[in-house]
Amino acid sequence: MEHLLPAEKDREIKKLYYGLVKILHPDLHPELRDEPRRLWMQTQTAYQAGDLDGLHALALVVEKSPPAAAAHPTLDALRTQVRSLQKQIKNLENRITYIESQPPFTLRRHLYDDEWVAARREEIEVRLKQLDAQYASFNKCLQAHFTPDDNDRKLFGSN
Repeated sequence: MEHLLPAEKDREIKKLYYGLVKILHPDLHPELRDEPRRLWMQTQTAYQAGDLDGLHALALVVEKSPPAAAAHPTLDALRTQVRSLQKQIKNLENRITYIESQPPFTLRRHLYDDEWVAARREEIEVRLKQLDAQYASFNKCLQAHFTPDDNDRKLFGSN
């Protein structure tokens, strides 16, 4: 999957993943129990899927309160996580807005308008007829240029 990702995204995914490996890998920290092991499995899944947002979220979870630390994060850590998550939500909302501003999403409201659909269909049919006529004209020209006439048959013989 790596070859399908842009280089910058691939580097960021690897950086986050290796940071999480240092904190969560069971071979490095055999003393860790259920929650860190669950986070480790989620890290593996996110990395294999190339899920940058998922790795960011996991990094936030372990950033201020690593598994070996206290079980409850501090209020400052929670505030930092909230700000980071709000920023990620805003970025995702912006991406959704952009995607919805592009076709085919821009046509969605028209699909329920029977008059618009009929007019569009008529435009396409007219254009199709024009293209068919153009094709016939080109085909006729090609036939005229590449079909031997009687003089050609006399000069070159008939095959």
